[in-house]
Amino acid sequence: MNADTLRSMTSPMTDFHREVIWAAVFLGIGILWTTTVLTRKALPFPIVNEIKSCLNIIEVIGDGWHELDVKKDVLQWVARLSARIFLPRSFSESKEWCRISIEFTTSAFITMAIVRFLPRFLRWPVERLLPLCRKVRADYRAAAMMLTPVLEERQKEIAAARREGRKPQLPDDSIEWFRNSANGRQYNEIDIQMGLAVAAVHTTSDLLVQALLNLASHAEILKPLREEAVSVLTQHGWQKTALTELRLLDSFLKETQRLKPINMATMHRIATADVELSNNVKIARGQATAISSHEMWSESNYENATQFDAFRYVKRRQIPELEHNSYLVATSPDHLGFAHGKHACPGRFFAANEVKIAMVHLFLKYVFKLGDPSHAVWREFGTAMIADPKAKLSKIELETLAA
Repeated sequence: MNADTLRSMTSPMTDFHREVIWAAVFLGIGILWTTTVLTRKALPFPIVNEIKSCLNIIEVIGDGWHELDVKKDVLQWVARLSARIFLPRSFSESKEWCRISIEFTTSAFITMAIVRFLPRFLRWPVERLLPLCRKVRADYRAAAMMLTPVLEERQKEIAAARREGRKPQLPDDSIEWFRNSANGRQYNEIDIQMGLAVAAVHTTSDLLVQALLNLASHAEILKPLREEAVSVLTQHGWQKTALTELRLLDSFLKETQRLKPINMATMHRIATADVELSNNVKIARGQATAISSHEMWSESNYENATQFDAFRYVKRRQIPELEHNSYLVATSPDHLGFAHGKHACPGRFFAANEVKIAMVHLFLKYVFKLGDPSHAVWREFGTAMIADPKAKLSKIELETLAA
């Protein structure tokens, strides 16, 4: 079978993308997937201070335990952090940009869920009348108004540098990463940034939310996580090598994602021609396909597969034939949290580092307590597996606890 026979698609949403939200926004994501820009870029380590600054907004006021609305708070943190990584500092400080980053994706995907069940001839009028569709457009226009002056200023600097025969003075951010990676290809810069918001904010925040819930519900892992972090940071500081040495944290996060990926089905494709697989299964042209994530919960791949084991991948690293696939960012047929192969999520390196830095800051500074154990259990909608949006955590600073 020719690999090109199955064309990439973004879940079963192709029609909706074209008819409801504009193909352009999702073509922006297409450029994101087809370049290696995010794979090549490491998380800038000056961002560590930004993460600390961002997470310091949850300071405990007064004595005792204080409640966190986990999903809401983490979305705000990740939206701000992603903006700081991808765009000029003013965007991470803008409440309006963070709101757009969060609500654009939420509104778009809720609208998709509604419209996808309608007959094709009804989609256009519904798209014009449905308030959520109008909100998606309004958020896109608001984002464009914020981004356009920055993009125009960059173009002026490029033009001035060309006239003066010098190298343009441009920041090291995603606007320039994609400009340099495009190699002359034409693309819409607004679409790229909205694509990044869709791809980065919600998936990263979902992993961080579930990791915090697991941390609160498995209190026994907190002490070894702290000991590892203190040892690594004492030796390396916040250097790139520090994140690779946080092996238990890496295992903890990979195990979190193994038990609860963001979707039970991944690597969505559509057949561009009739295909017959080696096991005689036939896929007709135009049919949608996806790969089940159930191998991640199979006893043939994992001992006690339904049980959470924070040390699972630390132990698997000690087995030579399993070591390579036991890192958080590694993909394999039995761990599809970031998909697999050439279609694996290119932003997984960013996401992994961002979540690790946030987790270290949080568990070194706070103790978390889960009031309702059921909140650690995710919610399933169709094939989607979402960290409980109503989950609440109590937190207290270590210094307060020690007192």
